[in-house]
Amino acid sequence: MLRGRDLLERFYRTGRNHIPGPTAVARTCVQKQVGYYRPELPYTDDFELWMRFARVGDAAETDALQAIQRCHAFNQCATVANIDEWDLHYEAAFESFFTHKRTHLPDAERLRWFARRSLAERAY
Repeated sequence: MLRGRDLLERFYRTGRNHIPGPTAVARTCVQKQVGYYRPELPYTDDFELWMRFARVGDAAETDALQAIQRCHAFNQCATVANIDEWDLHYEAAFESFFTHKRTHLPDAERLRWFARRSLAERAY
């Protein structure tokens, strides 16, 4: 079991998504509570959604093989040119999360600082 708060900390400290999209499973009632994908985040909509899930509850993780990913030139993620461009998409996901849900996090500014710092360190 991974506390939702600990998962959020992991996201903020690394500045990246550790959850492969096709492997995530969530309860329908929780999905309805946190909302759905944000279309304005075409490459990091799942990541921003995972942050909303972690805000309201805990997560479980496994090392078991759950999916096989097929990569090809037409994958949505293949159209992002480089890590700098990815970082801009991650920054947009963090900003969306903090803008929409910051009132529910007592230390949102500290967490936002960690997220920005991790992106800055990777860019540097």
